[in-house]
Amino acid sequence: MPSGTIWASHNVGAKNPWEYGLYFSWGNIEGHLPGDGYSFSPQTHSNTLGYSLSSDIPYNSSTYDAVTANMRHPWHIPSKEELEELVNYTDSIWISNYIGNISGRKFMKKTDHSTYIFIPAAGYINGVSFSNEGVWDLRYSRNLYNNTGCYRIDAGQNSIEVKTDPYRHYGFPCRGCR
Repeated sequence: MPSGTIWASHNVGAKNPWEYGLYFSWGNIEGHLPGDGYSFSPQTHSNTLGYSLSSDIPYNSSTYDAVTANMRHPWHIPSKEELEELVNYTDSIWISNYIGNISGRKFMKKTDHSTYIFIPAAGYINGVSFSNEGVWDLRYSRNLYNNTGCYRIDAGQNSIEVKTDPYRHYGFPCRGCR
């Protein structure tokens, strides 16, 4: 990246780039797997540390940053600007069959497409419902846009953008950078 940002090769809780890893609500470091019984609901989120956070997630905070807490400093959850840099300074394509039948988006260095990261379309969890697996990849940034919402990346088969998300209680995978 032009800023020198380096992206992790896999999601938090995953061992390989094509694995989804753990899911986290915004501002919380405890991850969960789909189907483990945890509810990513407004009621559950209201009892977490992330719910009470009224500012951006501090860099390298092992209290609120799921990436730092699980991968250690200097890895952190990306900022809105780091997500925008990933979108704007790479060539990206949708892959339907990465390592078997895993769908996701491949972000490639503009001058050398052999240098890339693959982000699987891991969907999200609302309550206990697992949605959009294989269709959308959605991830939080560390930045709030108001008291109830934050910024996220939306990477689907036909589009990719950084946008606002009003739901901080949803469960999304995390991909760290440093």
